[in-house]
Amino acid sequence: MTAAEVDLKTQRHFGEMAGLAVGICRRHALVLLSIALINPLFSVLQMSLDAFTPGLPSLGSSIQAFVVGPYVIAALVVAINDAVTGSIPATWRSLSVARSRFVGVVTSDLLATALMLVSLVGIPYFFVRWIFVPQAVMIEGKRNWAALDASSSLVRGSWWRVCGVLLVLYCFVTVAIVWMAISVITGAEWLRNPGLRLGWQVVAAFLLPFIVAVETLLYYDLRVRHGAAEPAMRLEWSDA
Repeated sequence: MTAAEVDLKTQRHFGEMAGLAVGICRRHALVLLSIALINPLFSVLQMSLDAFTPGLPSLGSSIQAFVVGPYVIAALVVAINDAVTGSIPATWRSLSVARSRFVGVVTSDLLATALMLVSLVGIPYFFVRWIFVPQAVMIEGKRNWAALDASSSLVRGSWWRVCGVLLVLYCFVTVAIVWMAISVITGAEWLRNPGLRLGWQVVAAFLLPFIVAVETLLYYDLRVRHGAAEPAMRLEWSDA
């Protein structure tokens, strides 16, 4: 199956979306991994500077969480969207398009994060509700409240279904988070080992394209279920 044969006007269950996502990741592995590996590469840079700037690690973690991470996801959304709409993904094009809408990605992500933190007990609910903010920014060109509203509209009436898909999709990440939490509580020494931390980030980088692919296919699935007139968004982005 080629990328052009992905029918985005069809409703799919999780197994079908996962199968398509695996195929996309296999066909375009080089491009997707070259984008996803930016995260661990940034960590290498951060660790190499730790000895000279003791205050940088916390700053570097914040930059990775709120700048590098969202940028990588945005670029992956571009590459995945190109693949499913019949174009051939390219690393530089994906990074360039993500850069052109980077401010919208960061501000929308910060807005969603701030609102979730304010809600406290509502964090899981809003996390699911706003899961498609990167797609709304990169594919639809929306930002901030408009991006949050676009994601909310898609999830409306399907919150439990989306939640179930995300629980299955994030099962490996959830196991890792629980493991890390137990390690923190018990004072495990491995957290102080930069090599192990970097190893986890490399593993996460290999999983991230699959996760973004399933989320983007779910985004299109929900557009179809909500009766979108034009479910396939093959946009002519400018690389300038």
